[in-house]
Formats: sequence, C-alpha cells, structure tokens
Amino acid sequence: MAELPGLEELHAVENVEADAVFEYCKHAIPHNEMIGRIIRNLYERLRVLEKEVDALKKAKWSGSP
Repeated sequence: MAELPGLEELHAVENVEADAVFEYCKHAIPHNEMIGRIIRNLYERLRVLEKEVDALKKAKWSGSP
C-alpha cells in the first residue's frame, strides 16, 4: 500500500511500481548524502564570502574606496 500524493489515500501498489521506487531510492539516497556533504563543506566558505560582500557594501555606502 502507498499513499497517493495530496489525497492522503492508500492505493494498492504492484510489484513493478514497488521495485521501481526501491531502485530509485537505492540511487537517490547516496546522491542526497553526497550533496549534503558538499553543502556542509561549502558552508564555511559561503559564510566567508557573505562577510566579504557585507564589508564591500558597507565600504561602498560609507564612501570609502
């Protein structure tokens, strides 16, 4: 049984559909894990860039070169 999206109703699932979902999940989970690791590694660099951008904006508005 599976829930229909948006309808909150269960429907019977055939083996072919269940196998397709299972195969998708086997490949999607490692990719999601990899993307999560990349984002966590980039997070610190993004914070540094945000600080640099803020400093540039403040310098621009204060009239400093």
